[in-house]
Amino acid sequence: MTNAAFIFSSTDFPDKDRVDIWREMFARKIAGFDVEHADSRPFFNQTRFHSFGHVNLAAHTSTAVRFRRTRELITGDGLDDYLGLSVCVAGIWEVMQGQRRLLINRSTAGLVDSTKVLDGGFGPDSPEGYQELLSLRISRLELTKRVPKAERLVMTPLCNSEGIELLRNYLQMLDRGGVAQDPSLGELVGDHIVDLIAFLCNDEVVKESHSGGVRAARQAAVIRYLEKHFSEPGLSAAQIAGELRISRRYLFDLLNETGESVTQILNRLRIARACRLLADPKFRHLDIAAIAFQSGFNDLSYFYRQFRQQFQEPPGAFRARRALQNNLDSQTTEAGNTEKSSLHPLTDGKPSN
Repeated sequence: MTNAAFIFSSTDFPDKDRVDIWREMFARKIAGFDVEHADSRPFFNQTRFHSFGHVNLAAHTSTAVRFRRTRELITGDGLDDYLGLSVCVAGIWEVMQGQRRLLINRSTAGLVDSTKVLDGGFGPDSPEGYQELLSLRISRLELTKRVPKAERLVMTPLCNSEGIELLRNYLQMLDRGGVAQDPSLGELVGDHIVDLIAFLCNDEVVKESHSGGVRAARQAAVIRYLEKHFSEPGLSAAQIAGELRISRRYLFDLLNETGESVTQILNRLRIARACRLLADPKFRHLDIAAIAFQSGFNDLSYFYRQFRQQFQEPPGAFRARRALQNNLDSQTTEAGNTEKSSLHPLTDGKPSN
């Protein structure tokens, strides 16, 4: 498999066949489970499958489902060399294996053993919602190298909230953006994921300073925080570090690897938003100062300097130029539509006489 996502969507198939196709083609053959729909609503499932070296990721969005892993499936599918780990984005995930029961939500995660019979289900938080699950299949050998006690943690709730959040954010980033189809890069990402699982398991041999996966996940968390909060005026490095529970020095160290500082990233994101607002006719009622402040700048003269530095023109000239271009585009479209209608005037779907 490559690093590219393979996507299954139930909406691609006829209503009456969706559950059967999902069960036979995907649940049994890829995941090694038998499934049945357990929701009063029509069945819906969208799953994106990724492969990163010795780690496979499946990102599910689904209505409620019951599942089981039978002795027949265990004997026939060759998945004995893997351990599974699930992280919830929304909803709950429950599994029973032997006499043990494991309940997973946003604040917990858990390992399961693919060599043993199990059954369970997952469902949404509310009747109208969907269950969102990030499911990992990890090489048993690779994980036990990093976490010797991994087998003993099977069916035990993992409650390391920081580790769960780092792992969830990193997996979501991979699911959204993917990874270039380079086997060596995919293997590196797989190593990072195993590092994060080791950190989540809180194994005493795991040291963050030597864990590339934890570092990559923290870096991704910083970027995600900046992308979410860049429009807040006065956002500071101290505030960012405090929210992410890291030191300012570590924050600067993480961003140094990206080639951009906190200020450079914030300026880039804020200028990009200002450009969108200046170019959009829906916001023509806003003056330039209002656009600057809505984009996160709290100093108008600084905004002007940054904007001119990037575009070699002031914001007002940029806005006027884009407005003129929008008008020309609109006139061209209208002229084209008029020409088409004059060539073939239609009456009841047929050319008129």
